[in-house]
Amino acid sequence: MDEIRSQEAILRLNLSYVLHEPSTSPAVGALARQVLSNWRRISAATRRLGSLDDLALLTRVVVRNYRSLWAAQAQPPDMLLTVRLGAWPLLERIVGLHLGEQRSPAQLHLLDGQPASPGWDLPLFRAPARVSLPPVEQFAGQRACFATLVFRPGWRTLLLDLTPLAGDPAEEREPWVASLGTAAEAAIRGFTDQWLCAHALWEAPAERALPEFVADRR
Repeated sequence: MDEIRSQEAILRLNLSYVLHEPSTSPAVGALARQVLSNWRRISAATRRLGSLDDLALLTRVVVRNYRSLWAAQAQPPDMLLTVRLGAWPLLERIVGLHLGEQRSPAQLHLLDGQPASPGWDLPLFRAPARVSLPPVEQFAGQRACFATLVFRPGWRTLLLDLTPLAGDPAEEREPWVASLGTAAEAAIRGFTDQWLCAHALWEAPAERALPEFVADRR
């Protein structure tokens, strides 16, 4: 029970930024409980789909934007960036199947994995979030793609979304980071009830950090 309460508190903190509401609000609380309720269902559905052979698994995947997929096939990414959304454990496998055996698989990085020291500050939902990414030097000359794999209604099929990130973060860090933040925000907003982030990305809830909330408390 204490573990569930602790997890709900973490979810409330993170979701206060997504919903732009105090972490104590009824809307944030209801969504946090919905995520917790979905957690076991998502895990079971991911295991079930993961047990399928490659051909059967591909029939369960819908591609959101074929232009983005074709771009990734033409220039396969060196790195896949994602968040703990939906069936993310199957993401490397699904992307690899769509890209074929053109090259070695892209390396997967979870933005909302446990942040490495010193980590990166990524602008998310009006505030810098501490995310897990390797030092910027490791990105030099690498092609990166933000990707998500989420469940469609019914929990039996998946939606694959790919967003190639233009530029080299080692040379153009600010615009690259901004485009990554925009892609991550859109994914989390679209499927918030499948966001399984297990630790706080911000040091304090929105009502204690965002200027508009702090000003209202004065």
